[in-house]
Amino acid sequence: MEYRGLLTEATGRLSERHPNVLDLRFGLALALAKAGQVTEALSTWTLLLGDSVEVRGERHGETRKIREQLEYWGTRE
Repeated sequence: MEYRGLLTEATGRLSERHPNVLDLRFGLALALAKAGQVTEALSTWTLLLGDSVEVRGERHGETRKIREQLEYWGTRE
């Protein structure tokens, strides 16, 4: 199943800010970036960053990974 389908299904069963849903959103953004849709990926990561900070905290490893992807792909846009 594709990322968007998984994300829709997981969001329906869990909340939009559930850690598993946040992980799926991260994966979707990474897939988008690798497929050349960098602008959409950056937009997804930007929104995800705020949710990750609120749910997981500023210093959580997953929050750090989002920042790293924003920095990496932001220089390639």
